[in-house]
Amino acid sequence: MAHSCSLPGWGIDQTESFGSRNPKSMTQSRITCVVPTHHRPQFLRRLFEFYSNWPPSFSFLVVDSSQPQFAAENRCLIDRVSGQLSIAYQHIERSFVDKCTQALETLATPFVVFCADDDLLFSETVQECVAFLEQHAEFATALGYSPVLDCGRRKGRCQVGIGMSLEDPQPLARCRQMARVWFSTFYGVYRTPTLREIFQKTQASTDSQLTYFLPEMMLSQLSVLRGQVKVFPKLYGLREFHFTNAGQRPKVPAQPQAELLYRRFQESLVQELTESGTSTAVANQFVDHWFGYLRDPEVANGRRKRPTLERVQRFASSLLRQLQNPFCTDRNLHRRFLRPSDIRGQEAIWNAAVRLMLDYPQGLPMAGEPGRVAA
Repeated sequence: MAHSCSLPGWGIDQTESFGSRNPKSMTQSRITCVVPTHHRPQFLRRLFEFYSNWPPSFSFLVVDSSQPQFAAENRCLIDRVSGQLSIAYQHIERSFVDKCTQALETLATPFVVFCADDDLLFSETVQECVAFLEQHAEFATALGYSPVLDCGRRKGRCQVGIGMSLEDPQPLARCRQMARVWFSTFYGVYRTPTLREIFQKTQASTDSQLTYFLPEMMLSQLSVLRGQVKVFPKLYGLREFHFTNAGQRPKVPAQPQAELLYRRFQESLVQELTESGTSTAVANQFVDHWFGYLRDPEVANGRRKRPTLERVQRFASSLLRQLQNPFCTDRNLHRRFLRPSDIRGQEAIWNAAVRLMLDYPQGLPMAGEPGRVAA
């Protein structure tokens, strides 16, 4: 992959689409894969290296908040792969939630899925999710299993967080399930209008520049308020564990800002719950019980344990669920190591994804840079 583009002198437009020059562009695609990125062209390069060899059945929108030097490098990369992939580009120098909200407002496809620049989604399972949502209006999102690869260990090591389908017809019941056995629905497949509204509500009620945790909790709660969640027992993608992600930052800032941010979150979520049919008193009780610890930065950031009574209550609740249904395997109570049965039927794409991550755990360098394996 020769790097033929000169980086200096590239201007940064607000939006530019490269897909129209692509003879293989997915003109009939019903889903767009949105890829947020910031100062990490090496991961974006690895992502598109993968899809150049495993052509997806969706188009891409890269949402880039990088400063000019990195943004120019990303533009150059997209220009080079536009003959194989359908890619649009937006440069939005805003916070994570803000730039994603703005990007969603421009989409025309009926379905959307997010993919981090250091993750790899498997197109076949994504399309199964689209087909499922087309037939089941009561579901807000669908996804599968995304094992996490620890490239720092010998030969790599994968763990799978087992999510669970949330199919209770009552919105509050789904919210309680999500709070109790939380797993991320952020990278699921959604109908575009649904996810657009979820991000608009999250943008209005949280501040992703000050904390990543409250926006994440709001996104997940709004997802289950809008509909049921389907988790297929099938590989959906591959994620990488490393120490350069936002999750390594403190979850909430210091007081008094933490209290103000929590109150803003609480008021918005209570309003959403009451609009779904929950009484104000019950909604307030629910939010305070499951998210009230976010008032205390010491607890939220893991520097102080939760009160003993709360920890005992949570342990008792978990134990009761296990006793009530000891043979249930469809829950998110733990992570486990990947099993051979998990990849059955997807061995080729799985092996290619793992190999690429193990070869380039810090992303793919440009041709001629140290760390680049000769073709």
